[in-house]
This record gives sequence, structure tokens and C-alpha cells, in this order.
Amino acid sequence: MPESSRVMKALKKIQLFLDAEKREQLKRREQIRDKAKILKKRIKAIKRKLQAELSDDTRMKLEDELNLIKAKRRKAIEILKQIRKDRG
Repeated sequence: MPESSRVMKALKKIQLFLDAEKREQLKRREQIRDKAKILKKRIKAIKRKLQAELSDDTRMKLEDELNLIKAKRRKAIEILKQIRKDRG
């Protein structure tokens, strides 16, 4: 009987460890999702500025910024897909 108690204690410790790991992964996923949403809003704002802007220099800077932000958002979405794939 004492051995089963040890086994149960060990299983509980393992379960706590796995739960903590899962919570960390969920927290990370939520943070990445929030960043992707922020980047999406930033993309929309820059597109609006681009439509209103007449100066070529400013348009080029905005386009460069837009491309950079799109790349960051694309990377965040790829990470989210990878997390989802690893989980499932």
C-alpha cells in the first residue's frame, strides 16, 4: 500500500508540472494573439494614412513600415499555427 501512495504522489507532481507547462503555453498564445491584433489595427491605420498621403517620400516610408508590420504579423500567425499544431 505505501508504494501506491508514492506512485500517487509522483503522479500528482507530474500532473502539476504538466498543468503549469500548459498554462504557460496558453499564456504565450494569448500574448501572441494580442500582439497580432494590435499589428492588424496598425496595418489598417497605415493604409488609411497611405490613401491620404500625397508626398512620395512619406508614402515610401509608410509602405516600408507597412511591409515590416505585415511581416511581423505573418510571423505571429505562423507561431500561433505551430502552437495549435503541436497541441492538436
